[in-house]
Amino acid sequence: ANNTDALNLPTSWINGVVPGTNDIVQWDYNVTSGQTYSLGTNLAWQGIVVASTCSNGFTLGSGYTLTLGSAGLVIVPNKSFTFSCTLALACDQTWSVANNTSIPQGGVNLNGYTLSLSGGGAKQFKCTVTGGGQLVNLGSGAIKFTNAGAAAPATDVVLNGANLTFETSTGLAAGPRTQSLTLNNGASLSLGGRSSANTIETNANALTLGPGATSSLTIAPNAAKNAQFYSGSFQRATGSGTLLVVGNNLGSYSLASLTANSANLVLGTAPALLGAGGAAGSTACSVLPGVYGDTNGSGGGMGFTTYDTTYGLRPLNLAAEYAATLTSGQSQLDNVRLTNSANVVLTNTLTAATTINALSLVADPAFDLTHGMRIDGPGVLKLNSGQIYAALNASSTSAVNSITLDCAALDVNGQEGMFFTRGMGAQGGGSHSGAALDIACSITNDGGLGVTFSGNVIKLSGSATNRYTGDTRGAGGLLWLAKNGTSLPGNLVACGASVQNTGNQVADNCDVTVTSG
Repeated sequence: ANNTDALNLPTSWINGVVPGTNDIVQWDYNVTSGQTYSLGTNLAWQGIVVASTCSNGFTLGSGYTLTLGSAGLVIVPNKSFTFSCTLALACDQTWSVANNTSIPQGGVNLNGYTLSLSGGGAKQFKCTVTGGGQLVNLGSGAIKFTNAGAAAPATDVVLNGANLTFETSTGLAAGPRTQSLTLNNGASLSLGGRSSANTIETNANALTLGPGATSSLTIAPNAAKNAQFYSGSFQRATGSGTLLVVGNNLGSYSLASLTANSANLVLGTAPALLGAGGAAGSTACSVLPGVYGDTNGSGGGMGFTTYDTTYGLRPLNLAAEYAATLTSGQSQLDNVRLTNSANVVLTNTLTAATTINALSLVADPAFDLTHGMRIDGPGVLKLNSGQIYAALNASSTSAVNSITLDCAALDVNGQEGMFFTRGMGAQGGGSHSGAALDIACSITNDGGLGVTFSGNVIKLSGSATNRYTGDTRGAGGLLWLAKNGTSLPGNLVACGASVQNTGNQVADNCDVTVTSG
């Protein structure tokens, strides 16, 4: 009813009946102005619907607890709705916010249940989420933890292609923001930095990278202060997606220095690295599989990352921790970075078996013409870590400006092959004429772990048969199957990716799984 009577009174409802645990309550055209309501006492409803005909936002006042059942919360209008009362869950449920913002600020008790958040509207928590359980974002709308008390210290938070922002921080002494965090299919986590003090945000247990398109973690320090993100560990299972970590001066200064305008990512348990275990500052230092970084807070990635307890996670130093050339026949486990900024195709020919740790290929031309890169020849290129990073900065792709691998074979050394690309290029509809990375040779020796392709446009071409045995996973971007024969020796999984099948590229006995994309 169009009044401000407490919601435990019959006069507050147009039929004169106070709703109970089996009822869904609705705000609609009967309410013509924004109101602030008192619950009047602790109440329990099956759910709330705010219909599109409700023309104004409203506030549920503080002082009592509202328990919601299986119907959860459905908000349609493009208005803000504030819940200053405590909200409690009686079962697993979904809160759908189509537009604008819902603001829980009186406390949320999950009571051990799963709260799923859907819809494009923002969910701005200004409270503590208690009761354990799980908080899952299903929609495109952001989750924001805003103000010093906004946290879910005993809750597992799962982001599916959505973003979570920590907008303020009270530091490590105040306890963790989350119990664990999982990033799936292009999810993003953003951490702000304060101007009044150094910032430490905490995820108590694992930061887990799940399947799908490339997810991101951005640490944005204030120019006058340091910002750090601490997580108990980092977990990435075989077949998961990739992660891009960016932050101003990420890992450039030690954790202890608390240098202003710098970011650090700290892990309680150091992650497993792949490589020769060379010292920091050497071309043989090991890399963290599937994780890329950038010291520019708005950057798109500058290459591989490593980890140590002095600096935390950091991108490899471009000048000191990559070899600038690929030498045919070498066996030293260098991280190799080949670059081309000239208006010519840069070619490396391998005449003998060649082994390195990880390969970075960067084409950043002055002109958008024939600036491609090639690795060819009769030699096999063995990647100790199974990792390739390829960046093609061009407004279009074609056969003469792609990054092409056409040596005898690409051996991923019993590891999961992981090929990550970034840059420009068409990603669908058959309109592309080239690829950021074109693999024309055979991919071999994956140890059954498969190959994961993520990022921009990756093309499998040529006539050489791929001989890896595990699954082929498209994890974001476009996987373009264009061999003269069968591209895929095993099952195909499309997770956050587009796949273009040019001809009969998938064997008849392969399973094809589409989880998203």
